[in-house]
Amino acid sequence: MAITIKKICCALCVCCLQASMLARFDDNPCADETVAIAAHAQEFYSSYVQHYYPKALAIRDYFFSGQEPHVVAGRLKTIIDLIAHEPWFYVANKPDGFSLMYYWEFFLDQCSLLHAYVRKAFISGVDGRVYVPRNTGFSFLGGTEFDALDNMPLEPLSVFIKREYPEIYGQFYALCFDYAVKLFNEGVLAKDIGKAERFYKDIETIVPLLATTPYEELYQEAYKKVRDLLQLLQRKLGQDKEQMVRELLDADSKGQFSLKKYLS
Repeated sequence: MAITIKKICCALCVCCLQASMLARFDDNPCADETVAIAAHAQEFYSSYVQHYYPKALAIRDYFFSGQEPHVVAGRLKTIIDLIAHEPWFYVANKPDGFSLMYYWEFFLDQCSLLHAYVRKAFISGVDGRVYVPRNTGFSFLGGTEFDALDNMPLEPLSVFIKREYPEIYGQFYALCFDYAVKLFNEGVLAKDIGKAERFYKDIETIVPLLATTPYEELYQEAYKKVRDLLQLLQRKLGQDKEQMVRELLDADSKGQFSLKKYLS
């Protein structure tokens, strides 16, 4: 990929960019929404991702809210492809010196923020665009919340994407799973049961979301292996703890922890 423009991080520029992109999409609606996904993804990449360091909060505030749902699906596809194939371009201008392992938790956090939006957003029955109802705990810079009664929410965004674009929906949660597993494995290798259990809980949350997607069977198998690995680690650490207690009791019975030996 040829990059001629250095990416910058500027919230003000993102706001300005939003206005021009909204005009283009509103003036040229696509009749075939399925075919248009690739076009929306490429437009989002060319107009935003190629010039700015992506941030999940900016993406969902300025590039998801207020858009038609198939536009959101296309833009979500852009982020999936970027993190899966060129993760370095999410945070740097060149791949030189980039080490993915230092960004595992960062990318999982980015996915988590997008997941929260997808689960809470609704398609409005008034204009067919995507918004988040008020009082959902979101804080939007762009003021893109709506009153559910006034806008007649038609259906959740997550339901729409899973029904109309199961491949994109499945890819997104498969990506979430992949990064949660990286961090889970790190905990297992370090025998850090707290870390392993923390990311296992994330995996438990992700797996049901892959149901009825093209990735369900593959990731169910991976989930079984993760569960077995956690149980193995728990047993191993439990055995180590029991052995340590036995050694301490044995040492105490021999008077190794008695003050008397130091008073003679």
